[in-house]
Amino acid sequence: MCGISLTKNICEDILKDSEHRKRFVHFLNFLKQHDISQKAVNYAFQFACLCDLLQFFQDRDFRFKKGVQTDPSADGNYAIRLAARNGHTEIVKYLLTDPRVDPSANGNYAIQWASSKGHADVVKLLLADSRVDSTFTMGLVG
Repeated sequence: MCGISLTKNICEDILKDSEHRKRFVHFLNFLKQHDISQKAVNYAFQFACLCDLLQFFQDRDFRFKKGVQTDPSADGNYAIRLAARNGHTEIVKYLLTDPRVDPSANGNYAIQWASSKGHADVVKLLLADSRVDSTFTMGLVG
């Protein structure tokens, strides 16, 4: 089983099980109380985007110690690419409200992923954003 499928299966299990969701919240609260790197915070945010768990980060008061905050544009705008690839329309909509996010990053990769996976609502949402080049040529996305 490839890493993406394995991760998706784990995420689906988390979403179905309220106990897992509680543990995830507990983990995030634990992180808030300890010194943690920017990279770790960004990975947690990206995981939330992948697994449709963004509600844990949507609270604007959610802050980590020492001013470390989520950066939705980290790692080449990976969060919006993950959300688009997995058809998480509400997460894409949320990410588009942040001016740091570039939905056209990496040659419109987010829209290419959404298109290749058949997520029409996400594609429409991305095309409506002025930062997306609607004249892009579809590349090969697996």
